[in-house]
Amino acid sequence: EQAVSKVHRELSDRDTPIAAFWLQDWVGKRKTLLGTRMWWNWELDQQAYPHWDQLTQNFREQNIRVLGYINPFLSDVSKKPGVRSNLFLEARARGFLVSKQDGQPYEIDSGGFQGTLFDFSNEEGRHWLKNYLKSELFARGFSGWMADFGEALPFDAKISSSEAPASYHNQYVEEWARFNQELIAEAGKTDEAVFFVRNAGLKSPGSTSMFWLGDQMTMWDKHDGMKSSITGLLSGGLSGMTLNHGDIGGLIAFNPVGIKRDKELLFRWTELAAFTLAFRTHEGNDPGASHQFYDDAESLNQFSYFARVFAALFSYRQSLVQDAHEKGYPVVRHPWLHFPDDPVALELKYQFMLGSEMMVAPVTEPRAKTVRIYLPAGEWAYLWTGKLLSMKQGRWLEVEAPRGRPAVFYHPQSPVASDAAVAIRAIPRPSF
Repeated sequence: EQAVSKVHRELSDRDTPIAAFWLQDWVGKRKTLLGTRMWWNWELDQQAYPHWDQLTQNFREQNIRVLGYINPFLSDVSKKPGVRSNLFLEARARGFLVSKQDGQPYEIDSGGFQGTLFDFSNEEGRHWLKNYLKSELFARGFSGWMADFGEALPFDAKISSSEAPASYHNQYVEEWARFNQELIAEAGKTDEAVFFVRNAGLKSPGSTSMFWLGDQMTMWDKHDGMKSSITGLLSGGLSGMTLNHGDIGGLIAFNPVGIKRDKELLFRWTELAAFTLAFRTHEGNDPGASHQFYDDAESLNQFSYFARVFAALFSYRQSLVQDAHEKGYPVVRHPWLHFPDDPVALELKYQFMLGSEMMVAPVTEPRAKTVRIYLPAGEWAYLWTGKLLSMKQGRWLEVEAPRGRPAVFYHPQSPVASDAAVAIRAIPRPSF
């Protein structure tokens, strides 16, 4: 709680636009083999947040929302101090958990502790859990949450439905999304609460507020690092995940083998996120091994600056969200969608478009001072100076990209993009 208040003061001192604080650890933290994890028992940890009501009231007075974290697992928290409701024991007694064939809870290892999936095919159970979460989440002032997991139903499990678990496995993902949607709707919060999931089935876009890219490693890597987050945005957008984003800086660190987030990686990932749907950080599974945006003044300055860049894109991004709703267009788009006759556009991997008007090539290599970007034929303007380029045919450019200057170009004839660009160039740049 004190750490949250300190970060809030630091950001406020820099006039940082803050829409919400994502307090994943509202349920308390535990140390595990995979680092710092949450207690999977969905009630406020009053030892971690003894003055929760005062904290959230202060946020509300400044129009700052609070987001939380839940998932479809329950764990036995008998050994956790201060527990008021052990949801695992209650759900087990009522028969609301996914079980083994012998009727015992199907416990799944999660890196040093066990969790059991809730059985969403049990209508009585759904009603029970929804009522509990409505009273806990909304009474605590939450305006949304990360709805984690959902993809782990074992094929040999036993559920209430007559459907085979192997067949229900993919449906479970959709039911988890639908459960969260119903939870918000039944609380009368459809127009003001949001949740985001990391997986999808055929019908998930219709029952999900938005998606996120899951758990990248705190690396530059193309397989599961920063580069892979761009791949995920592009492929997800082509697959119907229109409203998608990622954790700034990645999640998974493993310090014993040197996998940890340094300042440069965090800075470059922050630059990338400013031109996507959502601008949300993650401390990571091992916060001490990952550089945080609040670790020093330079990092706070950089984060605050790009939060303002992100805010300057609000009107443009709002129109893209409307397009996603009405037409199914992704907010972050593969350039090929707008330049289908350009064979080079089809092959682009690590650059993307924000809507139809902006082309973005973030820096994806450590210690890089320049970045290559491909611009198709047409009129373009360089975001940071407004310099105009007229491209009679598409070509590659080597663009200077010092810290805080990813390669971003926009269509100068676009009023909404031009207005955003002017606003961004007017933002005072602090020292970082």
